[in-house]
Amino acid sequence: MGGFEALNNREISILIWISIFLCYGFLNSGVRSSLIDVVKAFFDKKLTIVYVMMFGYIGGMLCALSSIGYWGLSNYTAIGMWVICVAFLTLFEFKKANNENFLVEVFKDNLKLIIVLEFIINLYVSSLIVELTMVPVLFIITAVMAYSENRKEYEPAHKLSTRMLGIIGTVICVSAIWRLFNDFENFATVKSLGDFLTPIILSLMFIPFVYCFALFANYETLFVRIQFFVKNRDEEISKRAKLKTVLAFGLNLRALNDWAKELSKHWFESAEQYSKALSEFKANRKERYNNGG
Repeated sequence: MGGFEALNNREISILIWISIFLCYGFLNSGVRSSLIDVVKAFFDKKLTIVYVMMFGYIGGMLCALSSIGYWGLSNYTAIGMWVICVAFLTLFEFKKANNENFLVEVFKDNLKLIIVLEFIINLYVSSLIVELTMVPVLFIITAVMAYSENRKEYEPAHKLSTRMLGIIGTVICVSAIWRLFNDFENFATVKSLGDFLTPIILSLMFIPFVYCFALFANYETLFVRIQFFVKNRDEEISKRAKLKTVLAFGLNLRALNDWAKELSKHWFESAEQYSKALSEFKANRKERYNNGG
């Protein structure tokens, strides 16, 4: 019982709801089958490699913060919750890296997720009855917001859920200020500051990984497409074309995406022809951007 008694009401309520969901899932054959399919899809071979790389990168982030003496890494629960609530969800939205305002969009999305995380970790814990009500409400709001995003038919639902999450975020800020003035000695501690800052710092440090993953995924897609625009799908020409593509665009995801759109307009009979088309595209693109196009 000692370990269970160490949990606060919010953590107990989360465990209760997870237990209820799992029991329902295992007892209902339809839900159980869907859960098994979800687990299989989640641990697909290619995705598992990505997870290993992601955890390796996160491990590097933590080592880097530790090496410079950052003090906020003692709360392992907060770090674990950040991985589940923020890192994984941000990774699965890697396609947003294709957008021009990628950094702004990722920051806004992470801010919403961090609000949920701060609710779980830092907000004043209420009675068990209140917590049992709040946890599913927050989950439903977050799920609706995630599902309705980029779906025009559900735009009103997305706006409403976003506003509701914004209200919860405001409550968190007001609660933090209230605690700061009324319980300064316990609230304004180095540990509390670390708990608050750590998810934000980790989210900012995680953005380059998401960008690189999006870059890799787009290169992979483009490399599959290239062979369909090469005469007789010549393997040697395709290999040289892929190499020239990497040398031409490097880490420039936006330029790579522009070339991917341009690719379907061409037909290549040699690597030299591909190289010429690539050079012309880069020159035209540079001129267009210099002219504000």
